[in-house]
Amino acid sequence: MTGGWGCAVVVIMPAPLAVDREAVKAHVVNYGVRETARVYGLPQATVSAWSARGKWLQTAGTVAEVQPLPVSMQPQKRDIPTPATAATASLEKLGEKSKVRLARGLARGALHVANMRPSKVVESAPQVKALVDAGAKLHGWGADTGSGGLLGIHVTVRPPEGAAIDVHAVVDRCSPAPDMDDPAF
Repeated sequence: MTGGWGCAVVVIMPAPLAVDREAVKAHVVNYGVRETARVYGLPQATVSAWSARGKWLQTAGTVAEVQPLPVSMQPQKRDIPTPATAATASLEKLGEKSKVRLARGLARGALHVANMRPSKVVESAPQVKALVDAGAKLHGWGADTGSGGLLGIHVTVRPPEGAAIDVHAVVDRCSPAPDMDDPAF
């Protein structure tokens, strides 16, 4: 370059700084201009100018917009039950099967008691009462009456010379007797 008086003017530019600007930018965003200038040994005005020119602090903290996955890559929505729901359904199914099996056993027990001799019914009174109580719980017999039991047995023992036993069984409510010839039994 030549000046107006015929002399050459040489402009000497300082050597470029050997600093990774991306690293400086990351540090500015996380720690600020002053701390970054101190850590990298740069003038604070230089770091501030770079930051202002690149708008480093204006875009800090903003989240880039994420494009949704294509439909083919999105997870399929299925009606999969939770473990708790599956366990509850399984227990309900087992409960129903158990009730049916208990009802069949009770029906067989009731048929057996019906075919017993009266004296044998008296001897087996605790077992018969247990059978009736189980049926009451299973089928809800007498739930609205509040009665303690459904089977009342009245036993009258005559003097030894007669040795007759009179048995009366009273049932508050009864469902129809099951068909014992049914293959389900």
